[in-house]
Amino acid sequence: MEKKKYQSITNPLVPTYEYLSSSKAIIENDRLYLFSTHDCFPGRTANKLDPVLYSFDLDDLTKPTYEGTILKKKKVPGIRKAGLHISALSITKGLDNCFYLYYSLSSKHFFDNEVLVSKSANITGPFEFYGKVHYSDNVILGRTSREEKKINPVIFIDDDKKIYLYVGYKKGSNSPRLYSIHKDSSSSDIVYELDNDMLTIRKGHPLNIFSETKPNNNSFKKHECQMITSVRKFNNFYYLIYTSKKGYEICLAKSSYPDKDFVFANTLLSLGDSNSNPTYLKQLNNYLGFIQGDLLKISNTYVLFYQRMTNHTHYARQLVAEEVKKDNQGFKKAMMTSQSLNLSPLNGKGNYKSSLVSDLQGKKGNYFKLGKLLLLKRGPYLTQSGKDRNEEADQYIKHFSNNSILGFRYFSFIDTKTIAITIKGKAKGNVIVYTSNNQELASIPITPSKTYKTYTSSLKELIGIYPLYFLFSGKGKLDFKEFQLK
Repeated sequence: MEKKKYQSITNPLVPTYEYLSSSKAIIENDRLYLFSTHDCFPGRTANKLDPVLYSFDLDDLTKPTYEGTILKKKKVPGIRKAGLHISALSITKGLDNCFYLYYSLSSKHFFDNEVLVSKSANITGPFEFYGKVHYSDNVILGRTSREEKKINPVIFIDDDKKIYLYVGYKKGSNSPRLYSIHKDSSSSDIVYELDNDMLTIRKGHPLNIFSETKPNNNSFKKHECQMITSVRKFNNFYYLIYTSKKGYEICLAKSSYPDKDFVFANTLLSLGDSNSNPTYLKQLNNYLGFIQGDLLKISNTYVLFYQRMTNHTHYARQLVAEEVKKDNQGFKKAMMTSQSLNLSPLNGKGNYKSSLVSDLQGKKGNYFKLGKLLLLKRGPYLTQSGKDRNEEADQYIKHFSNNSILGFRYFSFIDTKTIAITIKGKAKGNVIVYTSNNQELASIPITPSKTYKTYTSSLKELIGIYPLYFLFSGKGKLDFKEFQLK
């Protein structure tokens, strides 16, 4: 079967008023379903809203269908304790053909110790609380004094119908390590085999996918696992999709077994690192933040679902996706793009919203730390007007200032003649349009305006597949709404 060329699918995958913090994918009856935990704009805490479900027809991924809230917090026992929210969803179809959601509870500074399960006869819900994962003596997982804090449960059913639950734990703190700068903390992951009731633990043991804890396995060096986010089986090999201890990097581990002997396979994607391995903040192509990924095969295409950061916070994340290429050597590293699952570049003629941006660079780079953006006043970021809502998307790029860069990739150019930008702000100077190798294509003079104004310029001839970059040179700050190629 040849790859399907899905047209007009761009990042983010769902309306820009949606802030989906972690999405897990499953295919059922020729539809793609994405179960997602739910941030709330402007993003003061993680997963504040109830989880939601979007679905897509596999023959037309351009039209997401909102299936609604799939799990209500008020129906989950203990959710009101300490203002807890539902986090870290994992979905599977059980041996009884019912659907099971595994999740944990958390707040900004607290992770609960238990793994909860909700169940539905239908993939679209409603999901009702089913129980808590427990040992054969009915002791709840996480309740014994010797156990550490449990984070991010992941469920996987193998072809032989064995059921595996992967659970991360964190030593010495309620909160998992986000970045390698926290050198005093350590974490690991345990795999449990469950009974057919999807709740009872048969047995379990540590995976030890850390070079620190398993000296004879150096393959994970600099890519040690922070949190497993998904488990997949492709071509008889098992793959752990995980967030590395860096927090902003999604990696892949590979084994011939579901519960042992994993070795590092590759980095699938790194936020802010589209073209190189950044050493300095100035080299980062986008904001860093803690992300989770899921890898799925759709037709013959491997797709990575992950999140991008908006509104200069960790907690206003949006669902994006990229194609991940694979050859005989394995999976290749993907880069952040605007084109998402098009599998071919965007048309060199058309209207394009600022929400498609793949690169956001301030004059001195960008970086997140503990939920706050460093160098905030020097870099552009995605945001929206007003409060959190479920309609009237108006996402735009704010704080486009001197020497800031906006990047969009990729476009197929043949006979594009002009470019127009729609902006506003108390600023004066030039917006310089360029492409690969700093090749300048246009320089657009702009003047202060309190309302959105469109400026048009001729575009130097460009034939082939290229990214587009916009750099502001001048004084003041701009809001960037959209651009047009003709």
